[in-house]
Amino acid sequence: MNASPNGTRIRRSEVADHPEFAGQVSVAQRMYALLRHGPLTVAQIAEQLEVADSSVRSVLVRKSGVFTRLPDGRVALLAAGEDHGAVH
Repeated sequence: MNASPNGTRIRRSEVADHPEFAGQVSVAQRMYALLRHGPLTVAQIAEQLEVADSSVRSVLVRKSGVFTRLPDGRVALLAAGEDHGAVH
């Protein structure tokens, strides 16, 4: 929300995109938000989310309907329109 002389402007945003709220959403939700910008390695995801590599790998197993491994080893979101499992 932005207040200005012309009125108040409210924008929709993802909670996972704001570091001050990151602890209130799951690692899977934070990974989803991060990977919307493009594929990353497990190590890069873990570093950016400040979690252990094992936590990222665990999410990849549990949420195989949301995340996929690319041939080069990076992690990506499944393409839109594919069968996505819920990210909770």
